[in-house]
Amino acid sequence: MKKILISGFEPFGGNSINPSWQAVKALPDTICGYQLVKTEIPVTFGSAASKLLSLVEEISPSFIFMVGQAGGRPSVTPETTAFNERKGTDNDGVTFEGQSVIKGCPNSYCTDIDVQKIVSAMSDEGYNIAVSDNAGRYVCNDTFYLALHYCKGKNIACDFIHVPFLPIESEGGKYPSMELDEITKTLYEYIKRIIR
Repeated sequence: MKKILISGFEPFGGNSINPSWQAVKALPDTICGYQLVKTEIPVTFGSAASKLLSLVEEISPSFIFMVGQAGGRPSVTPETTAFNERKGTDNDGVTFEGQSVIKGCPNSYCTDIDVQKIVSAMSDEGYNIAVSDNAGRYVCNDTFYLALHYCKGKNIACDFIHVPFLPIESEGGKYPSMELDEITKTLYEYIKRIIR
């Protein structure tokens, strides 16, 4: 059976959960005849992508989807672009202040997936989804950039999807949030439209 590799992140920033991994775990084990291989990756620069790409080498997936949390966003937001820059302090306490992900490589990579077309159609159908062209400069972006760099010249489609807080993380409605079942349903539909 053909495979899809999909990842979510461990908790970070003092939180006890990360909705990205909760949503990935809640997805079915197969979509449109593809087996979903699910993995939780660390919130650490470089190491997250290393774990992910080691699995790519092992299982040879046709698609890679990475899911991460974007607190403050009200919608599920597939990303178009990853940037060659690192900023912030990861779960290992390592801090970057604008260094390159890979020295000498392009300032950005874009996914080959037609994110705009799929998101527009889903939005018209009532899904709470929007395009993002800013994956940040933290570990999400770092992992996305390294995955896109790896996939250049290979027959592997790759995308990153940010998801909102769960209601339990919203501090009583202070921040936008989305129920887990809605996040999962939106992820499922987005993936299905890409792979079919």
